[in-house]
Amino acid sequence: SALSLPHHLVQVTPKAIYIVNSDSKGQVDVWSPTGNSRLSVAASLGDLIAVGSGSTLHLFRFNPTTKKLEVFCAPASLSRELSCVTLYDVAEANPAAGSMDTSESAIFVGIGLWQENSVAIMSVEGGKLVPVLTEGMGGEMMARSVLFVSYEKSLIHLLVGMGDGSVNSYVFDAQAAKAAATGAA
Repeated sequence: SALSLPHHLVQVTPKAIYIVNSDSKGQVDVWSPTGNSRLSVAASLGDLIAVGSGSTLHLFRFNPTTKKLEVFCAPASLSRELSCVTLYDVAEANPAAGSMDTSESAIFVGIGLWQENSVAIMSVEGGKLVPVLTEGMGGEMMARSVLFVSYEKSLIHLLVGMGDGSVNSYVFDAQAAKAAATGAA
């Protein structure tokens, strides 16, 4: 993963998130999960970093002033272990989405869950990750990769790579999801 910040790189290993200055090659910050927990999935978008440790999803923001990882929202405890994760910012991915109120969060997290054989989308609202949608995958294959893609100005898809190599595509309505997450539906 790569941060969209000059002169910094992020490396996620099973033991920790490392932020490194790409000029000096020096470590500027590190975060490790508590206990014997291991990081199994990760994604970044701009200055955001999402990591999964077992069934817990953590979301951080890199502060370029302090050069530290800061908790972006409270960790989310999920029903199953995460198999994959992706991040999506409606405003960043589609500046023409100005009709959507982006004064609050426009950040969505897509995740795949082991054993439930499902994908879920969560919204960052009021310092918490709020579930907005869960979709069962059907069949026996698990979701191994997820990615939000904008093919057209207002049409967002969630692509789900399955364990057998097939790809499922779902249309995602960010405005409806945000309204549902905030209770404005």
